[in-house]
Amino acid sequence: MKNILITFAFCCGIVHLNAQLSVEQIMQDPKISVGALPSNLFWSEDSKTIYFSWNPENNKVDSLYAASVADKKPMKVTPEVRRVLPAAFGDYNRDRTKKVYAKNGDIYLLDCKTGATRLIVNTVENESNPYFSMNGDKVIFTKANNVFSINILTGEWTQHTNFQIGSAKPEPKMSEQERWQKQDQLSLFDILKERADKKKETEKQTKADLPKRPKEIFLEDKLVTGSPILSPDENFVTYRLSKAVAGEKRTIVPSYVTESGFTEDIPGRTKVGVAQDSYEFWVYDIKRDTAIQVSVKNIEGINDKPDYLKDYPLSKDTSKAKKNELRKVFFGNPIWSEDGKYAAMNLRSIDNKDRWIVRLDAATSSFKVLERQRDEAWIGGPINAMGFLGDNKTVYFQSEADGYAHLYTVDVVTGAKKQLTKGKFEVQSVQLSNDKLSFYITTNEVHPGEQHFYKMSVEGGQRIRLTQKAGANQVVLSPDETRLAYLYS
Repeated sequence: MKNILITFAFCCGIVHLNAQLSVEQIMQDPKISVGALPSNLFWSEDSKTIYFSWNPENNKVDSLYAASVADKKPMKVTPEVRRVLPAAFGDYNRDRTKKVYAKNGDIYLLDCKTGATRLIVNTVENESNPYFSMNGDKVIFTKANNVFSINILTGEWTQHTNFQIGSAKPEPKMSEQERWQKQDQLSLFDILKERADKKKETEKQTKADLPKRPKEIFLEDKLVTGSPILSPDENFVTYRLSKAVAGEKRTIVPSYVTESGFTEDIPGRTKVGVAQDSYEFWVYDIKRDTAIQVSVKNIEGINDKPDYLKDYPLSKDTSKAKKNELRKVFFGNPIWSEDGKYAAMNLRSIDNKDRWIVRLDAATSSFKVLERQRDEAWIGGPINAMGFLGDNKTVYFQSEADGYAHLYTVDVVTGAKKQLTKGKFEVQSVQLSNDKLSFYITTNEVHPGEQHFYKMSVEGGQRIRLTQKAGANQVVLSPDETRLAYLYS
């Protein structure tokens, strides 16, 4: 038998359930073995109420509950209140007085001081990934894979990209005879030449009178992957393209239990070992009105093949072209410094042997490697956190370079690197404080099976442990960083 204590706690209020379970019960649905468990914690913007999903009544679906810091009594949230609640995630302006977020495919603006919410983008299409411009007067978002911005003071919309499916239609080709005949007609008939000249001049004037439009970018046989990003100075848009491997068969799984009563196919992934999709990273220079693909050919180790290939003599290709072939790379989104001067990115090889932290120079459409981690087994683990510190030139990131997931910083100008945490444990999550002077991190340094929440200076050093009970603590920090809500077991 195994004793399990499941606790939902916030501030000084705790609701818990103590149960003695067998292995068979542990493997059952939690609703059967230990009852309904709270999940999906998030705070109100004023840090006075915690919201969570819960189903103590054993209904078909979980309901949203709320508990205030004052009385700590869980109460079910009414549908009317739930519909107008701000989303848990979003982007804040610099002084954190406003928050922009996407909800149900539309964009909302929240005044953090008054709690007033305003719907600023409402269309039948899905809008996503909203964030503030550098000076906070615009909200940038994605709609139909294109980047738009809206001025929150004037309401003016601007489209920054114009992706088009397929290829540009070429001008109809004329034979040599057709070209000669057209020139002959224009030379013989003044009225035809006059009409042609007038048409050209009219088109030229019309084009000059129009506001500047973004360049048509034809995708051909590729797709835009994720959300394009507008740089803080609004001079560049970065975007990723993917291209599926033609002709690769996917696994088809039959589904026999269906609403229609007929057997239906469930498309699965391709078989292990087949060719992978390829990815590209592009920079659209708005001022120059041109799009340039960023090359990876100068990235350290881009030609290095996995060591396991040495164990398969039949797979060795002695041709020089194969040996120098660039490995496929998956590109993360660039993260910009607040002042807009620098951008850092996470790159991974498709074969999962290399991960690079790079600096992106959008003006020259080039990468500079800041840190490379290679693992002949597999690059993975909790190594996804990355961002800029308050000096706008130091990037924090996670790496398993010493065998454990730890927190590091690197100067994007000098390349100087510093390890902030060290030991036989893993940093499992990282959050930068609002003032950018501290990290809030979750680690398992007490015991591999425990999770605890700490506060640590961005310079490293001593970690202040904020959770005390032995066990797993899944912590959500309040927006004002004065309280913790956590699921404890």
